[in-house]
Amino acid sequence: VLGVVLYTSGNYVAKLNGQKLYNYEYTDYLNKQIAALQDEIEIPEDADNEAKLEAYKTYFTTKDDNGQYPLQRCKEKALEELRLFKTSYQLAVAAGYELTNDEEKNVESNIDYYINYYYQIYTQYSSTSVTYDDAVQQVCGSMTVKQYKEYAKQDTAIAKYKEAMKEKYNTTEDELRAVYDENVNDYRKVTVQKFFLSTQTTDEGGNAVAMTEEQKAEVKAKIDDYMAKFQSGEFSFEEKIKSDSEESGSADSIGVTTISGSNKTG
Repeated sequence: VLGVVLYTSGNYVAKLNGQKLYNYEYTDYLNKQIAALQDEIEIPEDADNEAKLEAYKTYFTTKDDNGQYPLQRCKEKALEELRLFKTSYQLAVAAGYELTNDEEKNVESNIDYYINYYYQIYTQYSSTSVTYDDAVQQVCGSMTVKQYKEYAKQDTAIAKYKEAMKEKYNTTEDELRAVYDENVNDYRKVTVQKFFLSTQTTDEGGNAVAMTEEQKAEVKAKIDDYMAKFQSGEFSFEEKIKSDSEESGSADSIGVTTISGSNKTG
């Protein structure tokens, strides 16, 4: 069971099963979420800086359909992603994949190497003045070198754990086929959602009879019209099923049906 406790002061924003989710980690995740949103904002190529700032301002001060501002969504997503990261690290440690001292030193030396590498490249080829802090930011983002090293150690432990799990559960084609053959019907289930309009009608006596070609053409035209409006978003597929689908029980099931096979192949 995962227990998340949120805080609003101190050097951490939350605790996950007793482990702190530090402010600097949350800030880094939040910056990434904001950057991802900014990339989605449509801005004309010929827009000047003032127009760009106005576009950003409009976007971030406009609520979505759920009444949330983009920044609030970013905060929630950042916290969720950080929580997932910490959960993965706790699982890695619990399974015995915490880094050894030599592995931790290797992570630290790699970070130092890349910072120095970027600094040398920048100073050699950049046309503008570049500082060592610029190289640090390139590698560590919003974190300090010390903070990023701690974060990277956890990330490496998670990767180590994931790789071990992949090797542990690396199955052959024959093993997969055996599982399929033993549970073949489970893999032949298909869930579909359908909107049904009948091509039958009733005569004066209330008996079901086939429609004329003209009546069928009218149904076909109606279906084509619905499909165009479903795809454009003018109609809600689920709502239209509830109100107009002619299949019994559609209003309750929203047209969802599971189809399964029963014949086993060799």
